[in-house]
Amino acid sequence: MTKRASAIPDFPIVQFDTRCIFPFHVVQSIFGYIKQTDALECLLVCRAWYVAVPQYTAPIWETVNFSKFKRNCSRLAQCLGPHVRRVILTDDVQSVLLTLINCNCCHVDSIKFNKTTTLPKSQQLIGLLRRIGASTLHFHKLECEVCIADIVLAYPQLSDFSCTYSKSLRIMAGSYEGDHMACAAQMQQSNIRTLRLDVRLRPLIRFLSLCPNLQSLHLWLQWPGLLNHNIDVIDFHHLFKICPQLEQLKCYWPDQDDSPYHWQPTTNEFSPSNRCQLRTFFSSVALGHGPNEIIPIIRRHQQTLHALHIDNYDLLDIADITWDQLKGIQTTRLRQLFTRNLPWQCESISSFLSQCHLLCDLTLHELDARLLENHQVLTTFSTLKNLRNFELVLNPKLRLRSTTASLSNLLEVIAFTTASLERLCVSGFDVLKDDLLSAAALNKNLRILKLGMGDPLRRNKRPTTDVGIAKFVDELGPHIQHLELTNLKLGSKSFLSKLAERKELTKLVLVCCGKVSDAGLKAFLKTKVNCLHYIRLDSCHVEHHSALITYCRDELRYSMKMTSKNQFHISCP
Repeated sequence: MTKRASAIPDFPIVQFDTRCIFPFHVVQSIFGYIKQTDALECLLVCRAWYVAVPQYTAPIWETVNFSKFKRNCSRLAQCLGPHVRRVILTDDVQSVLLTLINCNCCHVDSIKFNKTTTLPKSQQLIGLLRRIGASTLHFHKLECEVCIADIVLAYPQLSDFSCTYSKSLRIMAGSYEGDHMACAAQMQQSNIRTLRLDVRLRPLIRFLSLCPNLQSLHLWLQWPGLLNHNIDVIDFHHLFKICPQLEQLKCYWPDQDDSPYHWQPTTNEFSPSNRCQLRTFFSSVALGHGPNEIIPIIRRHQQTLHALHIDNYDLLDIADITWDQLKGIQTTRLRQLFTRNLPWQCESISSFLSQCHLLCDLTLHELDARLLENHQVLTTFSTLKNLRNFELVLNPKLRLRSTTASLSNLLEVIAFTTASLERLCVSGFDVLKDDLLSAAALNKNLRILKLGMGDPLRRNKRPTTDVGIAKFVDELGPHIQHLELTNLKLGSKSFLSKLAERKELTKLVLVCCGKVSDAGLKAFLKTKVNCLHYIRLDSCHVEHHSALITYCRDELRYSMKMTSKNQFHISCP
């Protein structure tokens, strides 16, 4: 199918009766607020609407999930056309692809096969896909066999391919198995730029050797427990030889949706290059790559790396795992750094961070709290003048009584060093104290502040005072949008009343903060009734106050929800 420009409506206006005539763009804007199922119902009004409505609802049909509609729905076919960009399929794949072809869906960019149980034969499937011409294919949780090599080799339009959570996919099969030279000759003409593959697929390295133009590679496991399965450990040095244009390499598993390992669609624009210039490198020791393999890659590409993620998994206590060789590496262009369970030493972390002058996103998980007491480490943080996001999770096994004081000193150093910090998340310390609150409030440009997240265990120890809390609220920056506090001692009305003065605040989370004042919470919700999106109170004893709940629900029109015995949710009206 050849691609052509999107069809323009034959009529510029639509007339619903003899008295009212609306321009085309006005009617299209009105229909843009309805759902796809409602658009199908509109087709049943009359013959005129059956013809006209698909023209006005074209923007809402850019993404079509065929699993949400009944099979052989003639009204659905009436709404399809050149405006369709993304398609999601589950069953009856052949019939759906033929429908797309017959409806002239010639501008489809992406096709996702989600939990598909049956597929046409390889050559038949390839023929249908080539007629549609989508440049992105995604196989997700397939329950049937399909050969990746057959599709990739015979589909020249393909530039982005991924298969996730699929156990039945085969790398090599059919006419291409055993004919490696023929595959290589054909893949020289391939346009593949991005691959996302499960490491359980075998033989993985042989398939990657057929992709010389590859620029972005994502290799991952569904979850760490699958390490017991037999997987191919990728030789990084060999990989860079067979893929000389590689710019992104990510070896990880997606823990959860908000995890830094969760895959996000690639937005980088790749520039042609004859030599490998690695810019993004994610690696996990759990996938068989230790420091002896990871550090040489970092050292080799230290002048081009922009993002670096290293996960030491649960190997923090193993003596053979050492990362001291990170010392002396000059990653002068690094903008994003994430480490988990990395056994940093004072010299190694100071030497590494001191070279990252452009660093704007820093995440340190399971960090040894004793490092914060070292003057050299604090001096190193004073050089990070471009920091915009800082997330620190201390290792609870190595926590000291002086951890809170050391953490306060660190936050003061960061506050006086950088004025651009927008997101600050700190957890793993002993208890929340006044000096830590004051140090966090020194960052006047903060949009997101989380203190003590995930530490609701010490509810009997809340050393914060009313004076310290009042000072914290007074000094808190005016641009705060998301505030999350744990183990704060609340008892006065002033905290919430002063917090309501922050006009940009839209989300508030209080965990184990004692009994919240009814009057303060009522005044806060009344003041923020038009701008508050979400508030969550855990173990704050609000669920027992029926009068307050009735007032918020009936008069302020808030949506009230209790998900557990001590967890209370309030969402915007």
